[in-house]
Amino acid sequence: AGTRKVVTSDECSDQAKYRSSRNKKKMRMSSMSSSPNDVALSCTIYHAENIDLYSNVTIEERNYCIVFWVEPGKECFTHIEKGLLDPVWKQSFRVPIERPSDYRFLNIEVIRFNSSAARPGTSNGIAAVGRAKIPLPEKISLKKQGRFGLVKLEGVEVKGEGHVSLSMELKNIHPSVYG
Repeated sequence: AGTRKVVTSDECSDQAKYRSSRNKKKMRMSSMSSSPNDVALSCTIYHAENIDLYSNVTIEERNYCIVFWVEPGKECFTHIEKGLLDPVWKQSFRVPIERPSDYRFLNIEVIRFNSSAARPGTSNGIAAVGRAKIPLPEKISLKKQGRFGLVKLEGVEVKGEGHVSLSMELKNIHPSVYG
């Protein structure tokens, strides 16, 4: 804990359990070209707070990770943090974006794994405990950071519950970044 690791987009595809639970198609990563328009999202996810406050989940069942994406079908995952209401990841990612002008948001879901208190009807023990849709920085090299509110679906109601702290920056990438 506390060690920052840059995770490439190829490593983001390692957690197929979540993707298959959402009936996602297999993730296909296209090869990186070396045009000057190539952009990557540099993102560090620090922690979440006040998530899952009113659930009856035991400490042993509090296994959280964050799933995030800019381009649908290209999800990335933090490692799983166990046993905490306010999980800390301090994990950095660099994710290529093929057509940056087509996308405006970073989508985030805080997921609880291996829980018997998952929503009724889910037999896989996976539950989304918070979601956010955060506007991407408007310009290349403009850093955006802060504490962003999460919402949670309870029945037909959407409730604000918890926050996620992160920083992100769109960067021009060069062929040597992934070489």
